[in-house]
Amino acid sequence: LISSFAELVETEERLKLLYLLTVSDMLATGPTVLTDWKADLLHEFFIYAQRALRSEEAVVEKESARIRTAKESLTELAAERLSSDLAKRLADSLPERFLLLYTPEANVRRLYLLHALGDSPMIAKATPLAKPGMTEVTVVTPSRHGLFASIAGVFAAHGVNVLSAEIGTTT
Repeated sequence: LISSFAELVETEERLKLLYLLTVSDMLATGPTVLTDWKADLLHEFFIYAQRALRSEEAVVEKESARIRTAKESLTELAAERLSSDLAKRLADSLPERFLLLYTPEANVRRLYLLHALGDSPMIAKATPLAKPGMTEVTVVTPSRHGLFASIAGVFAAHGVNVLSAEIGTTT
């Protein structure tokens, strides 16, 4: 992900301008858009991209090692309830960014839902978070045009405030 982004940006100067433009745009959009969490993610991404532009090879190696380790941990955890072959196949199907952003425990829950989907049109799981009044909702369904908008519409129709959303497709 980072190396692909660095390839598109091409120069450190462009990276700096893009970072400043992104932060400025988020601040101008509204006072609640640029949360501390988002600011940290943006800054971390900027640092990794800057390193990639300075020494592409070292960053790619580190990222590849993290992905390998995450897949191994995920496969091992998933194999507790699924066959080793199925666990490996499902782990290989997850987006790399999920492997890098989330813990193996969080990703194994996604794998179990993905496996449980089977021929069903959809499966959803609500998980209460540590912060009172907050819940993580995971929806697993085959992809189709307008799917995300439909899910967001259902939440909006029921008065659900969505603080963040993450989309991932499997291969």
